[in-house]
Amino acid sequence: MANPTEKNKDLRKILGQVARNKTAYLYVLPGLVGLIFLVLYPFAFDIWISFTNWNVYHNSRLGNLAYVGFKNYLLVFLNPTYGFVKISENTALWTIGCVLPTVALGLFLAIILNSKIHGKGIYRMFLIVPWAMPSFITLLVWRGMLDYEFGIVNKVLVEFFGPKSRVDWLGDPHYAFLSMVVANIWLGYPFMIIIFSGALQGIPNELYEAAAIDGAVGWREIRYIIVPLLKPTLLIAILLGSIWTFNNFNAGFLLTGGGPGISTSIFIVQAYNLAFMLFNFSESATYAFIAFLILATVGILWFRYTGVIGGGKKESQ
Repeated sequence: MANPTEKNKDLRKILGQVARNKTAYLYVLPGLVGLIFLVLYPFAFDIWISFTNWNVYHNSRLGNLAYVGFKNYLLVFLNPTYGFVKISENTALWTIGCVLPTVALGLFLAIILNSKIHGKGIYRMFLIVPWAMPSFITLLVWRGMLDYEFGIVNKVLVEFFGPKSRVDWLGDPHYAFLSMVVANIWLGYPFMIIIFSGALQGIPNELYEAAAIDGAVGWREIRYIIVPLLKPTLLIAILLGSIWTFNNFNAGFLLTGGGPGISTSIFIVQAYNLAFMLFNFSESATYAFIAFLILATVGILWFRYTGVIGGGKKESQ
């Protein structure tokens, strides 16, 4: 058991360090206040609401707010009208279907841009344009292009294949989901190009030259040099892409709104619809907290798998 005198010494030491570095702590204070009020407080408020019956008829202003325990969680999990299983499947398929092609496309284009080709600057500029534009504007453009009556995509199909080739891109459940995925890949691949282009610059040219001597060119060069050396970057890119895609509200809301029905709804869109369409704030908070738990669990498991926490190799003393 620790000696109280030693604890007091440690406390005085910490307070002394704070006093000596008070200017640094003052610089950090605005960010800390913002973190508390913009992240920690809303997060705690969301958890609290999920254990109440907060909706348009029951809230703190009316004075009839009540604690309901895990009732909202049971409703979300067990009541078929909330479609928890379907939305979970949508979210998993949405995340995997967007992240893997985005990472693969970004890596492929980065490798091409890293090779000896003319006009690299021009190609980079055009490839990064989708990322430079605000995402909601890009998605609204996609929505217009995919419109059943007036969209350019259907007009091209009709022009070449006749009137029967017209597709209800945003009204048919399968095509709507595919449209969301394609639009999100379009938004995401420029960021992956930037990440992988920077990582590729760190690979010495000597390795490519030695590989060429050994006959490792083309696909073999990618397999035995680029991919192994970019593994840390690939793992980080997949993790960041998964987090952003899992919580991507713009694509699901602006393109389909989660419809038709809940066929394209993911956790974040369902939470929004429950809160601001049906005014079931407690159930919306429940969905949001469940999404956080899923994402946090996957993130921790990913960190453990990649050795970032709880499994990384210890440095030799």
